[in-house]
Amino acid sequence: MMGDPTADQLHRCGVTITDLPPEILEKIFTCLSSDLQCMRSISGVCTTFQYVVTKVPVIVQIPLCEADLTWLRHQGVPVRYLFNCEIAAYVADQIFSLNLNHTRVAKLVGYDYQSRKCEVTPHYLQIVECVRHRAQHSLKRLELNVDLSRGRRFFKFAEIITQFSRLRSLSIHFSAHIELNQRILNSEDAQNFIDIILANIPSLKTFNVNICPPRKLRISSNTLHEFGLFKSDSIEITKLNLPSLTRLHIHESTADMFRKIMLDRETGGHHLHRNLLALIYDGCPRIKVFNQLRIPSDLCSGSRPDKKEWTRLVNKALVRQYRSAVENESVPRCPSQEQRTA
Repeated sequence: MMGDPTADQLHRCGVTITDLPPEILEKIFTCLSSDLQCMRSISGVCTTFQYVVTKVPVIVQIPLCEADLTWLRHQGVPVRYLFNCEIAAYVADQIFSLNLNHTRVAKLVGYDYQSRKCEVTPHYLQIVECVRHRAQHSLKRLELNVDLSRGRRFFKFAEIITQFSRLRSLSIHFSAHIELNQRILNSEDAQNFIDIILANIPSLKTFNVNICPPRKLRISSNTLHEFGLFKSDSIEITKLNLPSLTRLHIHESTADMFRKIMLDRETGGHHLHRNLLALIYDGCPRIKVFNQLRIPSDLCSGSRPDKKEWTRLVNKALVRQYRSAVENESVPRCPSQEQRTA
């Protein structure tokens, strides 16, 4: 039985990789799209490669070296993923020069806040506006810093974010300064900001909040499948209305959640968080995963028991998971393990 033709056989027949259809070459080069130096080198092999490579959307990590930036700018190479955690004032010009018309993911998280104001820097705002202007119809995932400064109609960042018409995943990061300021003023601004976001992005499926300013939080959305609350202290969830939600994350892990609940009760009273599981039962009827706990099928959807029994069983599973995590943390590691994780 004859096998597939070898590279030598193809060469003797006069067939080379440049004879492949452009769409096949594009799929091949997409596998290399995270390595800009490699993509630049390939584009210099021949005119066919140059034509195909410069149409492949690439992954860009800011800051860029001068050679990569020049190539991206002169060839107009589309950027698929844009990642930046550098200070905006130093890298804004690089981002402005990129082809972001087909960008699907933008992660723009650093600490670009003005020192004496609870607002992002002008340079950071310009970057976000640039991404909105060029990628508002293509972006599907966005992670960014936000503030609560006012725009023409409501909050400036809410006005920007709600213009991304195809956004499916959003992660917002407030600053600790904003959190403190909002709590001192006992303000509802951050809660109103979240309400506006959820009410005006019907395509949104995943929503994460980091350093959440309100002391009491309510979340309502008919479309969300996943919600996460991270890096937030002394916050109590008072209402959940998430009929489509299947995954819920409260703090970084189940162990962190228990630790923060116990700390809140020490400082604010034993009544705090007592109704959390009951709120989840009422507000998230389709939940399947809570932090690292995969809820058993007999506790999900239409087959689940009544609220009292459900909360008892889920609480028991969470406590078991917490104790296991604490035990694993307390077990000393052997020297070989220390070396492997160093």
